[in-house]
Amino acid sequence: MKNFVLLWVIVIVFSGCRKEAISWDVDTLFPIMHTKMTLQQAIPDSMISTGVHQDLNLIYNGTLIDFRLDSVISMPDTTIKDEFFLPFGSITLLPGQNFLSDTNYTRYDLGGAQLTQLNIQSGTIELRLSSSLNEASVLEYSLPTATKNGIPFFVKENIPAGTTSNPSIIVKTYDISGYNISLTGIHNNDYNIISNAYRAYIDSTGNSVIVNQGDKFVAQTTMTGITPNYARGYFGVHNITESANDQVIDAFQNITSGTMDLDAVSMVFKIKNDIGVDLKVNINELTGINTKNNSTITLNSPLSNSPVNLNRANEDNGAYSNIMPTHYQTILDPSNSNITEFVSNLPNQLKYDFDIVLNPLCNVSNSNDFIYHNTGMEIALDAEIPFKFNASNLVIVDTSDFDIDSTSQEEVQKIQSGFIKVYAHNWYPFDLTAQFYLLDQNATIIDSVFDTPQLIQGGTPIFGVVDDPTQSMIQAPVSPSKIDHLYEATHIYTKVKVNSTDTGKTQIYSNYNLDIRVVGDFNYLISIK
Repeated sequence: MKNFVLLWVIVIVFSGCRKEAISWDVDTLFPIMHTKMTLQQAIPDSMISTGVHQDLNLIYNGTLIDFRLDSVISMPDTTIKDEFFLPFGSITLLPGQNFLSDTNYTRYDLGGAQLTQLNIQSGTIELRLSSSLNEASVLEYSLPTATKNGIPFFVKENIPAGTTSNPSIIVKTYDISGYNISLTGIHNNDYNIISNAYRAYIDSTGNSVIVNQGDKFVAQTTMTGITPNYARGYFGVHNITESANDQVIDAFQNITSGTMDLDAVSMVFKIKNDIGVDLKVNINELTGINTKNNSTITLNSPLSNSPVNLNRANEDNGAYSNIMPTHYQTILDPSNSNITEFVSNLPNQLKYDFDIVLNPLCNVSNSNDFIYHNTGMEIALDAEIPFKFNASNLVIVDTSDFDIDSTSQEEVQKIQSGFIKVYAHNWYPFDLTAQFYLLDQNATIIDSVFDTPQLIQGGTPIFGVVDDPTQSMIQAPVSPSKIDHLYEATHIYTKVKVNSTDTGKTQIYSNYNLDIRVVGDFNYLISIK
C-alpha cells in the first residue's frame, strides 16, 4: 500500500502541468486473509493431549447420560383442617381458656415409598385462620417431630375478634426449608406420618366472651412445594424408563461432515450409583447419530445382552454424611463391541433407551434406603485414543475477517482485473481440497473464490513424520462481479475437505497444520482529470 500511495502523489504532482485526463494501470499486491487451520480445531482443547513424541491423542472423560432419580420421592401438597364449632346453645370462654386442642397424625401417600426420615430442601406451610368469635384469640401451631438446629417448628399467631357475618381472617406462610422430620409416628415404629399440634385459646389480656350457636374458629394448614433434600426408609420397587432421541454431544462440533476411521478404539464404560438403593439397569439401545451426514451407529456390546446390577451406595458416617457411590465398569474394545465404528461416526447426538429398576430385590435394606437431592445414576465413558485415522470426506471450517478499503473508489475506478492467489503450506501427509467463500455482514455467502474446490498437495513423510511442509500456490481470476463482491465481503469462510486413502492409519502430530495466505494481485486503473 505504501508504493500505491507514493504513486498516487506522483500522479497528482504531474497532473498539475496538464489539462487532459491522465490514467495509469497499476499492479498492486493486497493481503486479504491469513489463517492457520488444524484438525485439532475440530475438537475441544480438553479432548486433545500431546505425547512425548508430539503425537496427538484424543481424550474423552465425559458423562454420556445423567439420570436424576430423586424424583422417585415426591411429596404431595397436603391440607389439614381443624375447627371449633358450636352447633347449638351458648358457652362463655374466659381469658386464657382453651377452646381447641388437638394433635393430628397424617399419613402421606408416597406411591409405595415408606419414609421414616425427611430433610426438606424447600417448601412452605400456609396457615389460614378464620374466627367469628367476638374476642381476640391466639393459635399455637407446631410440628413436634420437625426440628431445625434441634428446635421444633412452632408458630404463634393472634387473631382479631370477628363476627358470624364478618369473620376475622388471617393467612400466613412459613418457610420450612432445612427442617428434619421424623415420620415414624407416635410410637416411632411407623412410616409416612407427620404430626400437627394445635392449641387455640382466648387472649389472656382480653375479656370473657359468649360463644353462640353458629360461631366458628377454623385453623387450616397446607404443606406445599415440598422438595426433599434427604429421605430415608423403604422406597419400594420402581420401574423407570429413561429415553431420548437427540441428546447433544459437543465433542466434534466443528466437523461439518464426514467420518474418521480411527485406529482401534478402547473405552471404559462406567455406571455410577450414588443413591442408597440397589439398581438393575437394562441398556436397550445406545445409538450415536451424526446429523451432519445422516449416519447412525448403534453400539453392540455385552451391555446389550444382559442387565447390569449395581449395589446401593453407602454413607460413610450415617445420615447427612458423605456418599460413597458404587461403580460398575467394563472395557469396550474391538474384540467385544463395535466401539471403533461407534466413535468413528463422530456422533453429535445420542439416542438411548434404558430401563432402570429400583430395589429389584424389594426391602433388603430393612427400610434403610436413602437418597439425597439431585442424585441418581450416571453413565460415562473414559478413553485415550491415538489421533490416528483415515478420513472420508471429513470437512473442517474456519472463518476469518477481512476488509478491502474502499474510501478511494471515486478516484480509483475500483479493480480492473487481476487474480486472487492462495499460498498454502501443508504439513499434513495427505492431499486436501479447499474452497473459500465470501461472506457479507450478515454471514451470508455471496460468492466463492474458485469455481470448484482446489487441490492442496500433502507433505511427504519421512519415516512416518512430515518434517517440512509442501508449498502450493493456486489462483483464480477476478471477474467484475467478483470484484463487486470483494468490496461487499466482511469475512472469508474456508472449507477444507480431508480424504486420506492410505491403507494404514495416519498419525497426527502437534506441529501439523495448514497455513493459508490469501493475496489479491490486482490491476487498478488510476484516472486524473
